[in-house]
Amino acid sequence: MPSSSRRRFLSTTAAMGLASFAGCSQSCSPRRTQYTTDLSLKGGQWPSRYYDATNANYNSGGSGPVGGVQVAWRYTTCGPSNASTTVQDGLAYFERHTLDAQTGESTTTWETDAELTPTVVDGTVYARTPNLEARDATTGEVRWTYEIGNAPSPTAPAVSNGTAYAAGGSLYAVDSETGERRWAFQPPTTLATMPAVSEQTVYVASESRMLYAVDTETGDTRWETGHEQTGGPRIEATVANGLVYFVANSDTGTVRAYEPTDGSIAWEQTTGVSTGACLAVTESTIFLAGRRSDNGIVLALDAANGDPKWLSELTESNALATVSVGRENVYTGSSVGGDEASVYALGRESGELRWEFATRSRDFGDYSEAKITGVAIVDEYVFVTTSGEVYALVEQS
Repeated sequence: MPSSSRRRFLSTTAAMGLASFAGCSQSCSPRRTQYTTDLSLKGGQWPSRYYDATNANYNSGGSGPVGGVQVAWRYTTCGPSNASTTVQDGLAYFERHTLDAQTGESTTTWETDAELTPTVVDGTVYARTPNLEARDATTGEVRWTYEIGNAPSPTAPAVSNGTAYAAGGSLYAVDSETGERRWAFQPPTTLATMPAVSEQTVYVASESRMLYAVDTETGDTRWETGHEQTGGPRIEATVANGLVYFVANSDTGTVRAYEPTDGSIAWEQTTGVSTGACLAVTESTIFLAGRRSDNGIVLALDAANGDPKWLSELTESNALATVSVGRENVYTGSSVGGDEASVYALGRESGELRWEFATRSRDFGDYSEAKITGVAIVDEYVFVTTSGEVYALVEQS
């Protein structure tokens, strides 16, 4: 296996007719398309798109590969996708596909499409189809369905303390055991981000960048705040360290920390980094990924006051669209590319580039696409999701 320590690691293609995977054609058959070795998971998990209900994008128990990497397995689906992969109890979930996370082989495929990232809690998978569905995490059997329909701007669900929260136009709170609605929050603006839940409050933002804090018991508004930028990418709020973090302006990379009790601003930092990615937050540091001029940027800020800690410039990527953090590394991925899109691992304390891995472009007939949609850190492995493919990466042997 060739090295990926610094420059291009071109993932090898299995010796089979992969042209049939190039689009959503009648010959398409989702399956494992590359295999080198099994994983040996030790009970680690990444159960939600942004790791947990707070949208922290941070797994303190996952180290991920520290040096160079190689492919353990790759699973290929038919169509393009913006979803990422979740992992729990030895299974990996991507859209409507359930995989053996150790081997990459399919275990279950749902008949209903699920175009967003599933959330897995206590043996149940919660997914948007576009309704909100709860399924058995092993068999895929439907436990209940809450009818939402084709709501505008649907998001992946968040699950916390017995309630599933689904946004898309409105915010719905549904009993996670029975599927019965507890309340619906219907503001005058269209809600468009995955909810973040902490204590007795759920935080969700609208297409016009209004940020709402909603009581988890009643659905009443605790506070709301607007921002100078009223459009742009839909970026989730993150709750950590007793604060609510939000990208107030994606063009200027302005990050604000709000007090959760009343929405007052604790601090604000304008970074000059254009971003469209949800933040990643540890006990002491906020990580932001984006671009400045024509280069990809990862920036670390002090979580207590917003002061910059370090900045890493990735000249071979013109935009970064994801960021997640493990015990050792910060992982980020490019959003656009030609023949490939790369995922990068940076030292968490220094920002030093440790390795880079290039995924392949997908050909969908009328167009091709190369982008990283998510990086999940589980034990010493990372699960990298691209447009319609999942890679399980291991330390280079």
